[in-house]
Amino acid sequence: MSPLDLPPPSQDAQEVSQYLVQILRRSIDRADGWISFERYMQMALYEPVVGYYSGGSRKFGAAGDFTTAPEMTPLYGACLATQIAHWFEQVSPRVLEFGGGSGVLAAQILNELGRLGHQNVRYDMIELSADLRVRQQQTLLTLAPQYAHQVEWLLEMPHSVEGVVIANELLDALPVTLFKTQGEQVFERGVVWSNDDEPGFRWHDRPADAGLARRVRSKLSKFGWPAASESRAANEWPAEYVSETSPLVEAWVTTLTERIKKGVALFIDYGFPAREYYHPQRAQGTLMCHYRHRAHTDPFFAPGLCDITSHVDFDLVAEAAALAGGSVLSYSNQARFLIDCGLLDRLARFDVNQPVMYAKQSQAVQTLLNESEMGELFKIIAIGKGVKASSCEEAKV
Repeated sequence: MSPLDLPPPSQDAQEVSQYLVQILRRSIDRADGWISFERYMQMALYEPVVGYYSGGSRKFGAAGDFTTAPEMTPLYGACLATQIAHWFEQVSPRVLEFGGGSGVLAAQILNELGRLGHQNVRYDMIELSADLRVRQQQTLLTLAPQYAHQVEWLLEMPHSVEGVVIANELLDALPVTLFKTQGEQVFERGVVWSNDDEPGFRWHDRPADAGLARRVRSKLSKFGWPAASESRAANEWPAEYVSETSPLVEAWVTTLTERIKKGVALFIDYGFPAREYYHPQRAQGTLMCHYRHRAHTDPFFAPGLCDITSHVDFDLVAEAAALAGGSVLSYSNQARFLIDCGLLDRLARFDVNQPVMYAKQSQAVQTLLNESEMGELFKIIAIGKGVKASSCEEAKV
């Protein structure tokens, strides 16, 4: 979708975005006219007050830019709670959630854990946005009032972690490094400001430094890059290839795994194993933006008002965790995980004599499971330290 097809922001929203544009331009000027895309994405999403996640705009649900799985149906959080309850047989009854969104998932998990006999769970949430913290508190008081007092908010990752960690659609929002290959050359994609007929941000590539070039070559060479040029096979690498690498994801997963003393980290996100992520036919990468429930590919449209994401390389997550002493307990697509945790059984308990409610829940379940929607694209990987796989974990790596 072209940005020309997107609904225009309100006047107030445009003013916030333009303020962020000026901050970005000053950053570019201070860096001699070029900043990495990673730096641009970091500022567009997290610049204090005006960044997408640090600002006050509504992001989740029908009035926001996208709808996450917990917003669709309470059955989603109930399924996660079922798995968490099995892990509580081996670890402390504690949950640490990163990036809690609207707070709906925390409410669903606490309610279901209480129903399963875990009424005294310590639940910590790490949320950097003051606006989202307020919304999460209100959500918990509304949807899980009997457990709201058990929730505390933290501003940073604890140095020692025990229990169960949840990161739902978090890794996709960590800034990425963009690269482009031309033949056997590797370039880093960056951002400049242009004062031509239509002033604005523009892509500008420059030769990658030794570290990035080595990282890209190591990844792509595993899958046949660069391709021989004598014949044009269907899966041959194109002359130009654009994709992402995620050093921040690697560093974040490593740090978290190192700090887990005994527990499990559950990562839920859209993405692929490396062999699919870096397929020759995925020549434009996975970078995507979201605005008012519309997806587009222009990260320069309305900075601060659009979410910017990239898919997750789940091999990278597993490798980073392993190097930090963790092990993969399970890895599956979302459909398999939710079915194993009883999603369809829960749907069957809804009263078919309430057709409106039943239809809404049935449609949500279809979206969560359908391979052409969220069922296949979303993956769930569990990383453990001092914990054995149990119950819902049927799909092994």
